[in-house]
Amino acid sequence: MHEIRRLGAGHGLEWVTTGWDIFRREPGMFVLLFLVFILISFLVGLLPLVGTLLTLLITPALTGGLLLAVETASRGKSPSFENLFAGLTDTSRRNRMLTLGLWTLIANVLVWLVAMLLGGSFIMSLMGFGAMGAGHMGGMALAGAGAGIGLSALLLALLLYVIYASALFFATPLVMLAGMEPLAALKLSLRANLYNIGAWVIFALVYLALVVIALIPAGLGLLIVGPMSIASAYCAYLDTFTNLPGKVDPAAGDALPNGKAE
Repeated sequence: MHEIRRLGAGHGLEWVTTGWDIFRREPGMFVLLFLVFILISFLVGLLPLVGTLLTLLITPALTGGLLLAVETASRGKSPSFENLFAGLTDTSRRNRMLTLGLWTLIANVLVWLVAMLLGGSFIMSLMGFGAMGAGHMGGMALAGAGAGIGLSALLLALLLYVIYASALFFATPLVMLAGMEPLAALKLSLRANLYNIGAWVIFALVYLALVVIALIPAGLGLLIVGPMSIASAYCAYLDTFTNLPGKVDPAAGDALPNGKAE
């Protein structure tokens, strides 16, 4: 049973710094694995009709592979391509990771539907303003209704995305590394982020700042920020839950005793 530890907001920054420490151990290999991950996602996405759906389906498995590579490095070993593809090739993991991918696909479709509603409301607004330009008083009401629906849909889409991101954040390592069932992992991940929302917000803000900085040199900085963020997510996973299998100190590579939930 994996219990959730109560963490201060400052832990969010510690996840980033510890993730950087892990990345520095094998920077070349981490960048290479991340490039292959991006290339596979891009090529699969090009497939007609089913490309986007397949990408969503396999992304958790590939992300889990990157997390496994980070875990390998944290234990003083060299990460490999075998780590990257373990979520798809390892029969003990594949079904659970693809099921998690299916939940990811469903969540994205829901957010997409809300976004379509948002787009439809904007069309209503434009129609309303056009009607006003033609001198129809009812156009103002139509525009107002469209704008109101659009704002509501935007807020709902944002809320759904935050819930989706919170649920998936820890679910991937919980399924890939701890062997949890996908639905249980999604629920536990959401609870963990709500329980430690301060640390999660700090981590998200620091990560967004790093992404903005990484975009300045033609986006090349993302080759560092991308794999580093995976390493940071792994550190967050270790810090948040107790009773994890083979728990190690990511900074030292030494085995840690299971902690107690606070």
